[in-house]
Amino acid sequence: MEDQRMPNLEEMDEQQAQQFLTQMLTHLSAEEEYGIRHEDYVMEMPQSGERIRGREMMIEFQQTFASYSNPPSARLRRVVVREGL
Repeated sequence: MEDQRMPNLEEMDEQQAQQFLTQMLTHLSAEEEYGIRHEDYVMEMPQSGERIRGREMMIEFQQTFASYSNPPSARLRRVVVREGL
């Protein structure tokens, strides 16, 4: 992934950014995701009300469920694009 040129996300609208991020994140391993995840990452699971805060906690979560025969899956539901964000 390091050899790929990253597009300018500031030039994308929300639909384009969501499509790009969904495509980029679909095939990454937990370790690759960790490498690109912000330290203030938050994942919310509305079904259970759980919230995972921080990339350290997220990789722990992923490693815990990696050994399960049917680990939980996630999908990107919302991308917010604003000037300077």
